[in-house]
Amino acid sequence: MTPSSNSTLPAKKQPTRPLYSLSSRPSSRNTIQRPASSLGTRPASSASTRPQSRFSQRPSSRQARSRLIPICQALVTEVTGLREDGTENDVDGERFRESVDYVLKHLENTVVNKASSNVDLGAIDRRISGLALKARVNSQGAFAEALLSAYQRLKTHIEEREADLDQEIKTSHIPDHLQFLLALNRPPSDVTVVKAKTYLETIAHPPPPPPSLTWADILAEDPFEGEHWEGIDVPGSAQGASEGRDPEEWDTSPSLSPLSSDDLPLEGEDDSFSSAAYQESSESSPPSSPSPATRPVAIPYSYEHRKIFEELKAKQYWRDDWHTDAATNPQFNIGDPSTLGPTLSRVLARASGFQDAHAMLRSEHYIDEDDMTREILMALQGNRSILLTWKNGAFWMTPSTPRLIHLSLASQESIISSLARTASTVQNLRRFASVVFSRSNSSPPANKRVASTRTCEAFADAIDETVRGFDAWCSRREEAMCRAYLGIDEGPLAVSLLGTERAIQDEYESSFDVLLGIVQEVFNLKPEDDFAVFDQNTQTRQPAVLTALLLDTLFSRVQQHMERRESLTSDALMRVFVRTAEPVWNMIGRWLKNGMGLGLGVGTGGKHGTADELDDEFFIESSGIGVGMMGMGLLDPEFWKEGYALREGVASSGDPGADEPQPGPVPQAPVSNRKAIPLFLEHVAEMVLGTGKAVGLMRALGDPLTPNVFGAWKMFTDLVSSETQGATGVKQKNVGLFSVSVDTLSRLIYDELLPYCQAAGVQVVRVLVDECLLWKHLTAIEDLFLMRKGDAMSHFVDVLFTKMESTQSWADFHFLNTAFNDVIEANANAGTKEWVNASLVRFSYRGGKEKDRSIKRTVKAIDGLCLEYAVPFPLTYIFQPKTIQGYNEIFTLLLQIRRAKSVLERILVRDDSGREKALREELKVFYAMRSRLSWFANTLLNFLTTYVIHAEVLRFHEVFRKAESLDEMIQLHDEHLDKIRGRCLLKPNTSALHRAILSILDMCLHFSEGFVVFAGDTTATLDVSRQSISIKRHRSRRQRRQRRDIIGFSQFLHDDDDSSDEDGGNLEANGGDHDEPSFSMTGSSITGEEDFSARVERMSSELDGLVRFLRRGVESLAGGTSEAASAFGVLAFSLEDWDI
Repeated sequence: MTPSSNSTLPAKKQPTRPLYSLSSRPSSRNTIQRPASSLGTRPASSASTRPQSRFSQRPSSRQARSRLIPICQALVTEVTGLREDGTENDVDGERFRESVDYVLKHLENTVVNKASSNVDLGAIDRRISGLALKARVNSQGAFAEALLSAYQRLKTHIEEREADLDQEIKTSHIPDHLQFLLALNRPPSDVTVVKAKTYLETIAHPPPPPPSLTWADILAEDPFEGEHWEGIDVPGSAQGASEGRDPEEWDTSPSLSPLSSDDLPLEGEDDSFSSAAYQESSESSPPSSPSPATRPVAIPYSYEHRKIFEELKAKQYWRDDWHTDAATNPQFNIGDPSTLGPTLSRVLARASGFQDAHAMLRSEHYIDEDDMTREILMALQGNRSILLTWKNGAFWMTPSTPRLIHLSLASQESIISSLARTASTVQNLRRFASVVFSRSNSSPPANKRVASTRTCEAFADAIDETVRGFDAWCSRREEAMCRAYLGIDEGPLAVSLLGTERAIQDEYESSFDVLLGIVQEVFNLKPEDDFAVFDQNTQTRQPAVLTALLLDTLFSRVQQHMERRESLTSDALMRVFVRTAEPVWNMIGRWLKNGMGLGLGVGTGGKHGTADELDDEFFIESSGIGVGMMGMGLLDPEFWKEGYALREGVASSGDPGADEPQPGPVPQAPVSNRKAIPLFLEHVAEMVLGTGKAVGLMRALGDPLTPNVFGAWKMFTDLVSSETQGATGVKQKNVGLFSVSVDTLSRLIYDELLPYCQAAGVQVVRVLVDECLLWKHLTAIEDLFLMRKGDAMSHFVDVLFTKMESTQSWADFHFLNTAFNDVIEANANAGTKEWVNASLVRFSYRGGKEKDRSIKRTVKAIDGLCLEYAVPFPLTYIFQPKTIQGYNEIFTLLLQIRRAKSVLERILVRDDSGREKALREELKVFYAMRSRLSWFANTLLNFLTTYVIHAEVLRFHEVFRKAESLDEMIQLHDEHLDKIRGRCLLKPNTSALHRAILSILDMCLHFSEGFVVFAGDTTATLDVSRQSISIKRHRSRRQRRQRRDIIGFSQFLHDDDDSSDEDGGNLEANGGDHDEPSFSMTGSSITGEEDFSARVERMSSELDGLVRFLRRGVESLAGGTSEAASAFGVLAFSLEDWDI
């Protein structure tokens, strides 16, 4: 076999091999048939005609397998790192060979056996139909329809295209490609569905084809300039109209006509057209545009042109060779003002002795006053002028400044200097605005914050608008002068420097000077300073402080000029103020619309621009409470009050208006405190803060405000301009001038924000009451902590006191909670309506074991009892942990009083006829002491439950129902709890009276214990439900030993640890000038009946002193001017019965 014509490889002699059906193929044109020899014509034997076996097909598969093995080996090496010669983990290469066999086994069926890998178009149809059906089941109809449509377009394209062997993708291989794409597909996502809808929309509404380019489009490109347009009759031109051409003919693209013989140049003029190159180029590329018919002809200058040029040159007053029409060296004439200037110059030269020098110098350059006025107007607009030059931050007169012939040098300098100061002020305002804009457009370094805030940018924009308005005013005056030159305006026009200065004063007053003063004061800038200092000054201040200072300064200037009746200046400043306050007003609107963030801080990293972040210049800031790895965010009880708050003043040094440094050896930088809230927003700042927090809370609860609540948010400019009305009450159309007073502005802001704030607050209150069961939890807390649920709490208290009297620990966590749950369950079984969820209540004791064991000696052991109520979110904002702690203090006091009252009630002794007469007399003293202690306990408990708790709860419920916001609810509840604690003498200013009450309550416990010792029987104190016992004269030895035990108690009320300087000062202010009595009972050995009598008498005297001290303190509180004076008056009146 010889090599084929399209192969570069040499022919090799192949060994003969048996023929089989798969190896047979038709001979191509490149195959050269070898002539048959005589040996090939021998007859076939029987052995040569035997049937072919199935093993005859193995050489083809074995060859394909041999080609696949190197690929599998490379794949295993690339993926696993194993090698055929072995590695550290596979020394003999066994794992490598196993991996190759595994890969070869899985690829052999699909690669070697071609029949198993090929698919037809019918299988693809079934796959596509299945995917479309699955999409419809998953409610993705658009995706299913788009998939079927795209597949149908592919099949149509396959059927319509011509069979070409040179195509990149053959028709027979398209199913294989589709199978490969289907194997790589993933489940459709939302993006896939969106793209499918876009695909269907594109098919339904295909875009229009691009329009073709016509001569009309080409000729519509103005202006028709350049040499290629010369000589062409443009549609609509005079030439085109004269020839009668129809403009519609240009909408088509006619072919170019060939050149006629008339159009060709004559022989010898130009032979370029006859060259072969030209003919070849003209045939190969058609002309793109008509060739020009004629060349431009230069028009010669005429005398008229020269005359116009000379007239224009004569008007160029800025040229050195220009001279005015008036005489420059005339004799003085009092009737001719133009003789004043030169005459004064000569007189001054003669008087100074420099007349000869003055004559030798060149003459003065005089110009007309209207030309000088025009130069002043150009300088006022910041343009170059021959009169003024910019130097050291101001405009100054140049040495070559022309003169006015009718003014003296001093008067001219005075007038121009005044106008130069105005031009300098306006130019400095331009520089400031330019610097702010350049800083805002440039990106700051990574380690620095932005130099200018949005409010500063708005202020610069307002200044720029004011300056541009001034430039337009100057341009209009210059235009009026030009119109007067040309005689367009019929009326006369008087132009002068003094008139221009007066016109500026009448139009703007001192607006520009005040604005420049504000810039210098707020940003600590000077006209001669480089404006790069702007960055340094703003970097030292917080953005919120800088914003508040800027707005406050503007607001103050508006007030000052309104009081001075300078309406033009105040109106201009009001316009600047309104536009400057626009960013802060937009921040308020965005805060009220979006509300506070959830405070979770997930994924934010404290970066600017996240949903939970506020602008640095906004007067509301996030304190970051509850945010962090262990923070609860919105669920934190302190998040409502502390999560977002108003920015406080920040101390800054170097501010204008700061306090002077204190005299001393080392001078200190002046320090001033700048408030971060603008003055005109202080009266609504708290309301805005609360509303934003309410909106954020509603968004977190899944019940956001309706969209129309904040949909009609006005711009600050529209808000202020809406108040500008005419005399008839109709709003004026021209709202460029904001003549709104300061009081009116405050009222406008409040009236605009009030509906938004009320809507948000009312919705939060409704959700808390209706969905969060606020009143249910409030009632449960009052019934539990204030013991308003008398039957259930009395039952629990009895169980608790019984445990206290036993030898077991009463402060056990399991006992306290089990006992309370048993009481609640018993009430529920009795048919009582559930008043508290026991799972939300938890008792615990934090006083320690020593304090637990002292329960029989002092009521202070109850101080360690802690009662908690787990309030659900978001009611935790109202009932915070410190609020529950306040309720717990009241609960502890009530429990201590009931403990002392219970101990006294348990003492019940039955009379015995066999009792001795002396013992009866002692019992009279005993019962008198018990009666006095019981009277005090009952009086105090009745006062607290009736005149304090009950009265305050009723008043609180009445006002609490009228609350219109969560902040108001929190405030009312905190005030309510504070009033109860104050009337219960639990505040620091009444700590001495509280200690006196505890001393009396401890005396009740010691009196009961003394009675047990006196009776000689531990069962002498009984429950009222048990039978009383009589006292026996017989006592065992153990009882006599108990009588000899020493019982002592000592309490000093002047305890520095429990009191403070504030307490003592408050007692003196309340008239407590008497020493506070102390209750101390040092027990002595009781060996006779007379010892008990002496002890009771001593306790009685101490009790009398404590009660009288308490009465004096309460009377001083009742004589005050506070709201609690009436309640303390009731207690003082009740304690007056002590002496009866």
